[in-house]
Amino acid sequence: MLRILLTEGSSLSARQTVSALGPLKHQIDVLDANPLFCIARHSRFVRRCIRVPSFGRDPWGYYDALKEQLQRTRYDVLFPTHDQVYLLSGKQQELKQWTNLAVPPFESIQQVQSKAWFVETLRTLTLPHPPTCDLSNINDAYGGEYPCYVKLPYSTAGQGVWKVNNEQERNTIVKKLQGLESVTYANNALLQQPAPGTLSVVQSVFHHGELMAWHCYQARQLGVGGSASAKVGVHHPQVKEHIQKLGRHLHWHGALMLDYLFDEKHGPSYIDCNPRIGETYNATLSGTPLCELMLRISLDQPCQPLPDSKSGVQTHSVMMQMLGAMLKQPSRQDLVQELHSACFRKGIYADSEDEITPYSLDARSLIPAAFVAAQLLAKPSRAQRITSNTVQNYSLDAQTMRMLENLTRLETGA
Repeated sequence: MLRILLTEGSSLSARQTVSALGPLKHQIDVLDANPLFCIARHSRFVRRCIRVPSFGRDPWGYYDALKEQLQRTRYDVLFPTHDQVYLLSGKQQELKQWTNLAVPPFESIQQVQSKAWFVETLRTLTLPHPPTCDLSNINDAYGGEYPCYVKLPYSTAGQGVWKVNNEQERNTIVKKLQGLESVTYANNALLQQPAPGTLSVVQSVFHHGELMAWHCYQARQLGVGGSASAKVGVHHPQVKEHIQKLGRHLHWHGALMLDYLFDEKHGPSYIDCNPRIGETYNATLSGTPLCELMLRISLDQPCQPLPDSKSGVQTHSVMMQMLGAMLKQPSRQDLVQELHSACFRKGIYADSEDEITPYSLDARSLIPAAFVAAQLLAKPSRAQRITSNTVQNYSLDAQTMRMLENLTRLETGA
């Protein structure tokens, strides 16, 4: 039995990490800024949920609390579930005094953390991506064709990405960018043209530059922030070649996840990179235990590359379907219809497993979904507040990045 500490418990990634590791009989503790309502707390597999400052609002306070917890309680593995990996990467030498963890070198993570840096890395490796240009001046940001996407350099769950369809929407986005606290960060935004294909994700785990496991899934339906609220496992061999090339170039260690658009004719086109494990339940059900492999790599245990995942496994999240539907059109009637389809396994719920509420495995997982459903039934327009408040607990935005950019100097003395 291993003693594991998760870096947060509010994200879907954290909830699915608990579902993957809990049945292995490990002891799991969770850090979170809101332990009462964090989604990972409600699990029979979680021993404790420990209150810490919000990573998104106070990263240094969060780090001090993390260190204090590691010094007070011995953990075999510190498991980064979300954007905290950036902080952990920069401070990994200090953290390894007290625990084990698998995170990439800081100089590697810097090449993909920002959307602009990620595009530059793709260009260096001649890996496919949509036509993209930098926005050197937010007032002249929209000289290209419509539709297009404007992306801030740092964002989570689609909070800093806007689709621009016409001039009126262009003006609205320009005003929003001009209102940011740091115009410098707005000026580092990107203008990206659409690419053909269906939203897909590749998740992978590396051991010092060598690919140990990978899994791809494709969106069956989009939800909050344009993410996949219903998925199906797929097999894209070309994507495996690309992520191997990227991981070796970066000498990556730990988890790496890429979002891409996949078209049968044109292949993949990469649009985003996240240095974390992501939502792993589809991979787990597909025979690729990414979280378990992360434990072995964190402990520096011998491991061999895992076989490829099987394709065709379908998963979904009723909770994210509810929130996504209410963000588009707040309506109790639509919400009741969504819940009816989920209960009777109709539509996208047919032949599909719930990633967030695997109640046959963990009955307590139903509590957050029931709470969200009650909130939305009372007031459907609460979907935006629920989503924003949750994302702020763990996300890495421009303000947080400004607080963390001294990490290089702190670690290297530069």
